[in-house]
Amino acid sequence: MQWRVGDGKSIKIYSDRWLPRPSSFSIVSQPILGVEVTVDSLFSPSGGWNSSLIKNNFRPDDAKSILQIPIGSRNQMDTRLRHYETGGNYSVRSGYWDDYGMETIPGTSSPGVLNQWWKKFWKLKLPAKVKIFFLWRAYHDWIPTKFNIAGRGIQLDGYCATCKTSTETT
Repeated sequence: MQWRVGDGKSIKIYSDRWLPRPSSFSIVSQPILGVEVTVDSLFSPSGGWNSSLIKNNFRPDDAKSILQIPIGSRNQMDTRLRHYETGGNYSVRSGYWDDYGMETIPGTSSPGVLNQWWKKFWKLKLPAKVKIFFLWRAYHDWIPTKFNIAGRGIQLDGYCATCKTSTETT
């Protein structure tokens, strides 16, 4: 589940899932504005995003994600939605995908690519318990990526060491 921004009064900036970003939907930046601050504090008096406030207090990738979000009417409340469905409503399909952690993998155009990856993974010359332990940690998002480490309060840039443009996540 994630939040769809309406009036912004129900969504905590740093702890809720509300950004249009795959898998995490969360802010990576350190909490400069305060942990309990809500999204409505990022609005300008005219009704749009306060872009200077956002650009000055968030990492560039977070700021870009925030500014891409369309703002609803001030009379419209924030709503929860299922991120596996375009309309945000529950369906059996979205429940299945949610329960089994089956998100679409960026860059894969067919299930064949994913099947090849799994075949290569299981053929690795490692003990089965190591493979299973790794999968368990990855499924529960316990891999010590820069995103997860930053979420525990340790200050680091969070960018992927390889591409240096996006956040390093599981």
